[in-house]
Amino acid sequence: MLGFLSKADELDWRIDPDYVAAVAVATTAKAEADRTEAERVAAWREDNIQGVNPPPDSRFWLVKGAANEAAQALADAIVVRDRAEATAKAAARQGWIDRYRGQWESVEHATDALLIQLTELDDARERAAAIGITLPWIAAGGMSVAALQHWKDGNRKLIEQLS
Repeated sequence: MLGFLSKADELDWRIDPDYVAAVAVATTAKAEADRTEAERVAAWREDNIQGVNPPPDSRFWLVKGAANEAAQALADAIVVRDRAEATAKAAARQGWIDRYRGQWESVEHATDALLIQLTELDDARERAAAIGITLPWIAAGGMSVAALQHWKDGNRKLIEQLS
């Protein structure tokens, strides 16, 4: 596992204070909407005698208004939560890209060092072959210097495209 991808990382968008607050508000709004809807259904059952709509002064109409307000508050809270989530993700995104680029630079430097060593190893093998000594071909998992350079260059282009 890569150490720079810690789960408790400061770049975790889920711990953004605005997002955390918006989730709490949406959760509370959901509980209130559920509670008022259950109360509305109960009032309907109580006031709807013999299949006739409840009278205008019944408890049902009061509860229905509260249930509608709670449902609207929930809808508004969800919009705010979704915006906070998008904002938090956008803020964390650049941090992750910067961190990933930094990690790539470490890999790139190590790859450059490996390329130098592999080139020297190939040169030594060729010099030995010139005097009749056969040495086994050794490279990174059978990867040639050219293939490793191609891999590094291709990944460099991908890293540069991140934005």
